[in-house]
Amino acid sequence: MAFFKDKYKSDYKNERYYTPNGVIKYRTVYVGKHFVYAAPPQERKKLRFFYGAGCLAGWALLLTSLFLNGLLVRLWWVIIPYSFALIPMCYLTGSVWRLLFCKEPLTREDSEKISSRTGDCCAVLFALAGAVTGSAVVTDFAFRAALRMPDDVLFPVLSALLCAICAAMHAKRKKLATREQK
Repeated sequence: MAFFKDKYKSDYKNERYYTPNGVIKYRTVYVGKHFVYAAPPQERKKLRFFYGAGCLAGWALLLTSLFLNGLLVRLWWVIIPYSFALIPMCYLTGSVWRLLFCKEPLTREDSEKISSRTGDCCAVLFALAGAVTGSAVVTDFAFRAALRMPDDVLFPVLSALLCAICAAMHAKRKKLATREQK
């Protein structure tokens, strides 16, 4: 059971069983509480599509804007916060992956990571993308003569779109609530 976090360790136990040859083997079995989504199945299907598409669009916008060849991507006060957006984006991807592929009933770990981590990651991404958008627009006005035209105008637009997607995903976070199965 070394692969579980200490927080969830009490939800699992090792079970001993015998193979037909008489060899003793162990398997890890979930013994904790089970959880289900609070939203009806039709709403869950829409949420899965919404969060899956939002996560893919977020990755596309983030990576596209990082690979632009302009002045903004070379400025440390723009690119360092934006590169740190990769961390919450990875966490968001893990939560959306669980949302898409974990079947009910959910374990406590899946329930917490789907219902709380998704909204938190969207809020952090919203803050980072918003700050980068603001600094990119200010830099665009300050260094108008040195701008590379398509890339430096496109960067704040892509960052603002990422900010809008994260805000929309954060607004729907309460619909991902789970409750204990009875």
